[in-house]
Amino acid sequence: MKIRDMVIALAVLLSACGGQTDSSTRATDKHKLSVARVQTSVKQQLLASDYEYTVQALYVAYFGRPADPAGLTNFENALLALGAPTDVIGLANAYSTNPAIAALIDAFGNSAESKALYGAGDSKSFVTAVFNNVLGRPPQTEAGLDFWASAIDNGSLSKGNAALSIMAGAFANTSNQGRADAFGINLRLAIAGYFTTCVTNENAQSAYVGTAAAAAARADLASITTNHGDNYYEPVEKAVTALFPSSASYLELIVGAQGAMGNEPAGLASLNYPQGVAADSYGNLYIADTNSNSIRMVTSAGAVTTFAGVVNCGNGAQVSGPTTICQPTAVAIDSQRNVYTNNGPTILKVSQSGTVTVFAGQYGVEGFADGTGVQAKFVNPVAIAIDASDTLYVADSGNSTIRKITPGGVVTTLAGNAKVTGSTNGYSANASFANPGGIAVGNDGTVYVADTNNSLIRAITPTGLVSTLAGSLGPSGHKDGQGTGASFSY
Repeated sequence: MKIRDMVIALAVLLSACGGQTDSSTRATDKHKLSVARVQTSVKQQLLASDYEYTVQALYVAYFGRPADPAGLTNFENALLALGAPTDVIGLANAYSTNPAIAALIDAFGNSAESKALYGAGDSKSFVTAVFNNVLGRPPQTEAGLDFWASAIDNGSLSKGNAALSIMAGAFANTSNQGRADAFGINLRLAIAGYFTTCVTNENAQSAYVGTAAAAAARADLASITTNHGDNYYEPVEKAVTALFPSSASYLELIVGAQGAMGNEPAGLASLNYPQGVAADSYGNLYIADTNSNSIRMVTSAGAVTTFAGVVNCGNGAQVSGPTTICQPTAVAIDSQRNVYTNNGPTILKVSQSGTVTVFAGQYGVEGFADGTGVQAKFVNPVAIAIDASDTLYVADSGNSTIRKITPGGVVTTLAGNAKVTGSTNGYSANASFANPGGIAVGNDGTVYVADTNNSLIRAITPTGLVSTLAGSLGPSGHKDGQGTGASFSY
């Protein structure tokens, strides 16, 4: 049986292991994880850091613990060299079609650490151990247990690939239980990413070595559940403090100690000219805190922390560097919880561990050009929105255009003409805008634009047809009414 077919089958069996299929669940439900979308990896468009999530998934699936920094880097580069998919389901599918990827996964599954975690018992004992580690629960029906155990016994699934396949099946399962399992997995993967970043930032790589350190990290990660409460990072604090008790600077950053930018409970924290805001699937808010030169995160409990950025970034992007966040005004979050913001004429991508890369645009170079990644050019891209397929839409204010960026970083112009400022409706380049300053995208793919200097609200269909939704040209004002009968001020 091919792994792809097994993943489909297991989605049904996992549903039988404790959840009922909810036929009314939409694909855009906030609990449906993006990793269920199989992506085609194009090596020249990917960076090693794009595999951070995937490597953490392998470590958690086979070792029950966060990746050590050296291992994370090693396997990120290995997956990049193999052109592997960057999502869990895609990687599980590739096991049956790519021998090199299969060998890498088997190296995890057949390792001494994985065998020690899962034991040497029969297939049913092995599957139960995998469920407890990967899903945080045992199989809830005999049918589910028998499915996996039989697959191992008849050779259609190896023990080396079982943990990854069970994790992939949880992401493919859209029942209530499947969504709960996926939520729990993603929560532990996010915490694992923070742990590894803590170790790196505190220069504690030599302390996170050996069975004792691995066991401590494993135990604390296993304590993370969806009912853990709002302080998900408490086990990280305990585990990393055990490695270097005299150092707490980075821990203070992620658990919300006081700082220059007010990392405190919401009622006590301070922001400095916040502008853009977006929410992730866990209910966390991310804020473009412009004059603090940072992206702030507000948990569902109201705790405010600094997600990325520093107070003193320098006098603008030219001084600070291409991946330093300076004066951000926009923020958007994709389905894998990567955060996008603006830095001068560029769009930055920030992973959940805080790794910042240039996603599109040229550092320090303004202009107008479509292209992939750094081949593209913008002028003051002040607002960003994202759709269900992780396509970004950018209000390129200085060019008076609306730009579109695919998940692979390919930039095109959806509407507007960089050589023309105006308010003309029409298709794509035949339409015109005047320094648009806000943007949003609807569930049907319609893009809505705050056409700032025209005092209009514009709508763009997925095919590029621009129309005026509300507001009227002429003197700005504050008037309610239908469509063009209303008026706005700037």
